[in-house]
Amino acid sequence: MMFFVTVMVGLLYGLIGVLTPALLALRVEETAIGAVSAALAVVVILPVTTHQLTDAWSRRAMDCVRACAGAADRGEREEAADRLAEYQALHAALAALEPPLDSRPRAPFVPAA
Repeated sequence: MMFFVTVMVGLLYGLIGVLTPALLALRVEETAIGAVSAALAVVVILPVTTHQLTDAWSRRAMDCVRACAGAADRGEREEAADRLAEYQALHAALAALEPPLDSRPRAPFVPAA
């Protein structure tokens, strides 16, 4: 997109008569520096993809549910309660990350008894 903005600025400067090769070269250099800086930021600062993050959260939630169900099946109420609390904390953290799509209030998560 910045390439097309550069072309548009070049055409505009050409129309008003102040376009010089040095000015155009400066604009192209600044655009290239911006593109390299953006690419560097993506590689260095943002190496985690959304898919990896979502997959990790999903696996953690499923592990909590699996452990809670296994503990409940074995009759270990205390461990099941701990796992359920861990799952509720995970659910609350995920709900905080989710952007609100509408202004309706959301009901809090209440597990089935």
